[in-house]
Amino acid sequence: MKKKILSITTIFSLFLLSAVPCSAAGISANNDPIDFAAAWECFRVLTSAQIALAFTVVVLILFFVFRKKLSKKLDNSSSASMMNAFLGFFSIFGIGCFIMAVISDGDTWSHLMYYNPNSEYAITQFSDYILGVQHAGKQDFAGIADRFSPLGIIIYYIIAQFLPPNLVFSETILHYIKILRNQTFMYLYLILVMMCLLLIYKMNRAVLRRNGLKVRDELVAFLAIVSYPTMYCVEQGNVAGIGVTLTLLFALFYDSKNQILRELSHLALAFSAALNPVMILFIALLFINKKKRTKKDIVKIILYTVISYIIPSFVVGFDSLSIYMQSLFTVSKDIFAASNMSIANLLVFFGVNNIIVLNIVTIAMNIIAVACAFILPSAWQKMTALIYVVLNIYSFSNPVNLIFIFIPLVFLLSEKTHKASDWLYLLAFALLVTPFPEWFWFELSEFNHFMIMFNIKNIRNANNLISLASVQTLFFLTVSSAIKVLRNRKASVKEVAESTKTA
Repeated sequence: MKKKILSITTIFSLFLLSAVPCSAAGISANNDPIDFAAAWECFRVLTSAQIALAFTVVVLILFFVFRKKLSKKLDNSSSASMMNAFLGFFSIFGIGCFIMAVISDGDTWSHLMYYNPNSEYAITQFSDYILGVQHAGKQDFAGIADRFSPLGIIIYYIIAQFLPPNLVFSETILHYIKILRNQTFMYLYLILVMMCLLLIYKMNRAVLRRNGLKVRDELVAFLAIVSYPTMYCVEQGNVAGIGVTLTLLFALFYDSKNQILRELSHLALAFSAALNPVMILFIALLFINKKKRTKKDIVKIILYTVISYIIPSFVVGFDSLSIYMQSLFTVSKDIFAASNMSIANLLVFFGVNNIIVLNIVTIAMNIIAVACAFILPSAWQKMTALIYVVLNIYSFSNPVNLIFIFIPLVFLLSEKTHKASDWLYLLAFALLVTPFPEWFWFELSEFNHFMIMFNIKNIRNANNLISLASVQTLFFLTVSSAIKVLRNRKASVKEVAESTKTA
């Protein structure tokens, strides 16, 4: 057990270090050679980077020195201790992020939300919301079909009916600002956001109530709605928050004894999959408790999902559905995207530009993750494997969809006791949802110059690179856990066989 924890931690550390843009082969996102000498000179003047590196090294050394005592102490740890650790981790960095925002007059918070403070117009705020409403409102469904599913387009189309036609049909920057100032339009958006945040809070709290920690449950549920991915989802005006509430509803009631609640959960998963088709993989949860109705439930969910795609397609056009389905398998091999957390994007950074290789690696890792979901025993482990697939698909691998990580996180925190390996999952989850202070803001020009050495531009916040490392670490954690389960099963079978033979 201790060796396994050590090996997993080593893998985690290596992937975390891979977030720092460097390649042993001396290649980068554009296949240009890296000038390591120049990069070293830039690094020497970056005090914040030196402090961060020194801190990381010290933490790793302390871990390896005290790993045996740490492993023994974390085994059979309580839910309270894990929740305290998460609350402390999030609070420390969250407060640091707030302090940095105050010091920088809001610039670091703007960087976190992808807004360029040097731009004359805030053209990224609510971009998904405005883009969706404008195209759907003038029935240019094909124009956004590569970003939104038919059901998502329908949602934006309904909202567009509340906006004056002159704003819907305008495509100028000036009218973009006027849309933001339209009270009906923005108040409607605020109502939708508040309803969505309230549902996320309520459902997270409903899951966490299982451990009966009361105040801690409330705090974690609250942090879910002020986390980095949730705030980013709100800032972009994306419908991913709706998908989270629907998926949580399914996870809560898919095995309920109440037939109405169970049927409602099936519909919820179908609608969630109608917004994000990969969420259909959550039917794997039905295999936790194999019952006679399992096959029937799976067929119904798939049928509901197909219907939720076909009916909206009669409105938006089946060509829009075709465009959307094709976009699911789109991989950009031309440039490294700092905000993309897929394995394909990571390979592009290291100079792998063969689209066939990128697709093969992505598909292989996703298949392995899905297989792990059927092997792993607990619900939260299955959810982790499935959410990894969502975040590993290039077209879905963005900060907006990071909001789905709260699904396995709250189910993990709702467990009564935890093993030492569970803490590694918690660390990965915490790194994905916590807003980190932009410590390099004081040396922003030097930092950008340092990153350009590796042909990486537009790095606006630390969360992007940390998320890339953390998402891929989840793959190794789930695979390692699945291997352990298979070994235990094999050992049990062997022990039974030997006892039978002896008898």
